Amino acid sequence: SRSSNTVYTYMPPLRLDVYKRDKKTNGLVAGAKLSILNAEGRVVKSFTTTSAAPERVRGLPSGTYTLREDKAPGGYKTAAPIIFTLTADEMVQEVTMYDAPLETCTVTVRKRIKASDIVWAHGSPSFLFDLMGTEEDGTEHSYAGSVTFTADMPVDVKDMLEGTYVFPNVPIGEYKVSERDAAPYTSAAS
Repeated sequence: SRSSNTVYTYMPPLRLDVYKRDKKTNGLVAGAKLSILNAEGRVVKSFTTTSAAPERVRGLPSGTYTLREDKAPGGYKTAAPIIFTLTADEMVQEVTMYDAPLETCTVTVRKRIKASDIVWAHGSPSFLFDLMGTEEDGTEHSYAGSVTFTADMPVDVKDMLEGTYVFPNVPIGEYKVSERDAAPYTSAAS
């Protein structure tokens, strides 16, 4: 039997702490869906962030990786991917990705109808609206709202009733409001 002079050295696994932070407040952001991709573009780890602590990833070998945001949490823009390198020089390494809060606005839809055209015995007329469009980064959004007229609403001097619906927290972008047909009314051009 031959003896071996091979010496084995234990290398503890590398640890990567992934931080997802708010660009303005620097606080941890919960709800981001992130993936880590290896140099070949294969996903080696996927997770959803929390506001309690960074995501701790263990066991990745040294190499170049990409941190990609697959889905930004509500109220944030999707961050650009980050390329980083893990080396054996440091056992604990960190990568931080920042999300910028979405700039939002409020869209108010006003619907006017002639009061004398309403037959209250048939119920309160309701009108449905769709707000559809694209925010500045190309992400598409759609929202739905409605206005219901009631007999106790004030009538103006031109025999008109006005109802409003407010779409809050709409990301800045280009949108179109459309009205769905409602019997016995037909939608007006938007």
